[in-house]
Amino acid sequence: MALVQEFGRPDIFLTITCNPNLPEIKERLQPGEEAQNRPDLCARVFKAKLSILNDKIMSGEVFGKVSSVVHVVEFQKRGLPHAHFLIILKPENKYMTPEAYDRVVSCELPDKKVNPYLYSLVVKHMMHGPCGEMNPSNVCMKESRCKNHYPRTFAEYTTHGKGSYPNYRRRNDMRNAKVRGHLLDNRWVIPYNPTLLVQFNCHVNVEICCDIRAVKYLYKYVHKGHDKVMFRITSANSNFNIDEISNYQNARWVSPVEAAWRIYGFSLHGMYPTVLQLQVHLPSFQTVQFEDDVDLEEFIQNERLKRTMFTEFFDTNANNPEARKLKLLYKEFPRHYVWQVQHKIWTKRKKGLAIGRLCVVNPMESERYYLRVLLNNVRCPTSFDDLLMVRGVLSSSFQEAAHKRGYLHNDSDLEKTMEEASVYRMPYDLRRLFATLLHYCKPSDPRKLFEDFYDHLAEDFKKAQMQLNLSNDDILYKFKYSATEAQRYTREVTSEKNLPVPEEDLYAINELNQKQREAFDILFNNAMSDTGGAFFLDGPGGTGKSFLYKVLLEHIRSKGFIAIIVASSGIASSEFLGGRTAHSRFKIPIDAKPCVKCQISFQSKLFGGKLVVFGGDFRQVLPVVRGGGRHDQVDASIVSSTL
Repeated sequence: MALVQEFGRPDIFLTITCNPNLPEIKERLQPGEEAQNRPDLCARVFKAKLSILNDKIMSGEVFGKVSSVVHVVEFQKRGLPHAHFLIILKPENKYMTPEAYDRVVSCELPDKKVNPYLYSLVVKHMMHGPCGEMNPSNVCMKESRCKNHYPRTFAEYTTHGKGSYPNYRRRNDMRNAKVRGHLLDNRWVIPYNPTLLVQFNCHVNVEICCDIRAVKYLYKYVHKGHDKVMFRITSANSNFNIDEISNYQNARWVSPVEAAWRIYGFSLHGMYPTVLQLQVHLPSFQTVQFEDDVDLEEFIQNERLKRTMFTEFFDTNANNPEARKLKLLYKEFPRHYVWQVQHKIWTKRKKGLAIGRLCVVNPMESERYYLRVLLNNVRCPTSFDDLLMVRGVLSSSFQEAAHKRGYLHNDSDLEKTMEEASVYRMPYDLRRLFATLLHYCKPSDPRKLFEDFYDHLAEDFKKAQMQLNLSNDDILYKFKYSATEAQRYTREVTSEKNLPVPEEDLYAINELNQKQREAFDILFNNAMSDTGGAFFLDGPGGTGKSFLYKVLLEHIRSKGFIAIIVASSGIASSEFLGGRTAHSRFKIPIDAKPCVKCQISFQSKLFGGKLVVFGGDFRQVLPVVRGGGRHDQVDASIVSSTL
């Protein structure tokens, strides 16, 4: 995000995926072999294609001269690698109008007669689906809708979109193509660049980024991390004692191509220019590392350990005439000097470019936070005392120095903190930061600070507003609910997470009978896969329902998850660790007055997608029907209800 602060929002978001049918791969396969049998070949060919693409982008051949390029390589679970690129162009090469967008991105089928080769590539690599009514079971379908919003609508012209990307031109020109047995038109075309598609003969999705607020989501998507999978280890030997605690593992999914990629030592990411994180620490608070058997007295006498890139920044300013002449801020220093890790000194930069980024400091770290404020404003400081010195008087703290220098007047430092954080922090993180500033920094005009950053603070709520027609009052109510939830989380959830797990309940799994074990496996697997749902355990008194509850509770808690248990009476709830009555836990009876707003988030999943297990014995709670017989009692029972 330091690149965004330096050069502005990304202009192009590009995704390229390996094509296993490339001639470079096909020609090198042995008879009977397929691309999936040669992960080494796929890795090397894709690496070569990636290098060519990166060179073309860096040279300005494709989109124009670039200020910054970031790319990350990822691997799908089926094994094929793909890479995401975020490209920031030079100001003179930026695409600012819909007409400029159309020169770079197309969302239409080309004329089959005029350009048959491009037409075949678009049909092969750049058609989505089909999904929806044509194919309800397609992988993109979520809750009966395409999560990628296909098919799109026809449009005669490209227009600026409300979200991350424009609404591209998709004319109803009667062109179509048969894809997987269905005729698809321009509404199903994935945005592409014709030049890159012809050159690389694979899926190359090219999008224009037109909203600065979407930047953080793009970078989060690019750096989302590894695929993971949950697996279970079992033994064919029924007499083998299975350790249920270590049975379920949440592990990385490494495909053969990724394994080959890592064996070859290929880079998984690239960034131009380099971003250097700059240390910020208080005097004598340097971070040091040492071995267990080191002599600490000798270790702390080593003067070299006291030198950090931060202290050497001061030293270079004090002793280097050229540095004093440049009068640089700390974050500007890497543009002109290179940090030599081995020798722990700054040397003059001879080539290349680097961007400095001060490490994030929470406002709760009072003195360190104000030290960072000073470093963002004071040029060419030569020592900690130099930062503390204001008009010939040595301040007693960095906060006092920042105040005397005028950096804390009119909440300007808080505004800069919020402005900086709004570029890269998610809305929920930004709201937490705002609350921290209110508590620890006491802004003089909190309402103005809130109003200035309202759009960023309410970004996720505003997105829901567009989808659910929320009013501004609803959004403000969600702010209040968010704050209430934050307070409640630290109190109730933390206590639930800290509940002890009795060993005897963990080992009791071996005492479950066949039916109990079947129920346990279904419920535990459901909890670990986070699929949610509602279940009911039915059984007469004395059949082991409570015993199964205890085993299930402690195994879920042992994995670090929260599991709560409630009962209709205090006596029943007291049998379980952390048990409470339903009235206490859920505040029954619920106040259902017309003026009361529901605090449950908008969603349609059963019980909000949580796993809920009911249990009991209806035989023990038969209704009393005055003057009625057995048949009347059965008709009045819960199991006979239409609900």
